[in-house]
Amino acid sequence: MSGGTTAVTILWQVSKLLLGKPAGSPWVPFVFSLLVGVVIYLASIQDKKVQATTQEKVVGMFIGFVNSMVLFAAAVGILGR
Repeated sequence: MSGGTTAVTILWQVSKLLLGKPAGSPWVPFVFSLLVGVVIYLASIQDKKVQATTQEKVVGMFIGFVNSMVLFAAAVGILGR
């Protein structure tokens, strides 16, 4: 399990423990996956020495979105079925 998947899974399990049935919805790990993806993307573009073009930033956002979907799939257990 990767760090991102672990983060999403822990956030989801803790929210189910604290909030009960509403947090059991698959939308909860979906949102957590997007948030983790945004954090990973923002961390990757923080280097002041590297100036990304607009096109590179858009491609990076797309890759970040795909990564978020992989995190979601892993967290809810649909990968490897």
